[in-house]
Amino acid sequence: MTNHIQNLWSSLVPNHPNITTIQPISESRYHAVWKVHTSDQQLFAVKHHLFAPLTQGKPYDLIDVDNHVTSLLLADGVSVPRIIATHPERGLTIYEWSGEHTLDDLCQQHTHGTVANKVIETILTLESSFQKHAPQLYARVAPGSTEQETLTSFTEMTIALTDILPDLIHTLTNQTSPTLQTHWQNILHGMNDAPMSLGPTDYNARNIVLSSAHQPHILELAKIGYDWPERRLIQYTTSLGAHLPTGRMIGLITPQIAHTYAQKSSKHHPASAGQILTTLDRHHLIFYLFAALQCLQASTDPHPPWQNTNARLHDIQTALSIRFSNCKSTGSIRHLFQA
Repeated sequence: MTNHIQNLWSSLVPNHPNITTIQPISESRYHAVWKVHTSDQQLFAVKHHLFAPLTQGKPYDLIDVDNHVTSLLLADGVSVPRIIATHPERGLTIYEWSGEHTLDDLCQQHTHGTVANKVIETILTLESSFQKHAPQLYARVAPGSTEQETLTSFTEMTIALTDILPDLIHTLTNQTSPTLQTHWQNILHGMNDAPMSLGPTDYNARNIVLSSAHQPHILELAKIGYDWPERRLIQYTTSLGAHLPTGRMIGLITPQIAHTYAQKSSKHHPASAGQILTTLDRHHLIFYLFAALQCLQASTDPHPPWQNTNARLHDIQTALSIRFSNCKSTGSIRHLFQA
């Protein structure tokens, strides 16, 4: 693919026609990304959407959606990378360079202290813009990402956790609770009434890049769908350091930040600040319980996706002890981690 980039570059980016280096940044099942240096000292990011040909001509065409969403967000002042050029036939998109480090990187390096508020503000502007443009973007929703489909997949995902929850809690806290399953079911049932919103479907701390001035930029806008904004928030702002030998579980959300987020989000969200806090509290609890399960499974895996599991479990147990709302059911489960 780098040969294709070299051959197409001068026609796609005529103002910066000469490439000096192409450096791979990341690769997944869905895309590959390179950092491109040009002879006039400019930097660009180039993404190859591996599945772009399968969506071409459809309402959820990856490159077309990326272009459409990016233009709307930029017009609303949302901090996302500007698209310089595309080549749909090759599945290529060229972006302006937004920064060297992801939020995940900064958290693992413990240099994230000054960026939390900027990240929250950026996510809030993203939410507000998507809410504003939801009617015209509805047709762009990717398969499997409608409200009902998201709720169904979430329900199916939590079944496995429900089955082993008493054992998991006992392993983590050495405690039992006769009301555990009742409170757990209350939490899960509460998700049925919590409103979802349109937004990116790929939300994690590696998809927020920070400039040298620590301005966050949100990546991965080619696939959109419905989800709980509170779940997006938790996962955007939690660093996993997945493949680092010393990786930790580091979350930016504190009770104070959660309160600020809820107050501001309620201005464009069809829920009160109190309801938003409750939903955030529930998603935070569920996310970290799943993380605990993965850590425990990784400790017996000869090729674990996560390393440093003892330290990670300590981080997770601390996070599970923190209350974010007045929800009785989440509070009851979190109390088990406070003893």
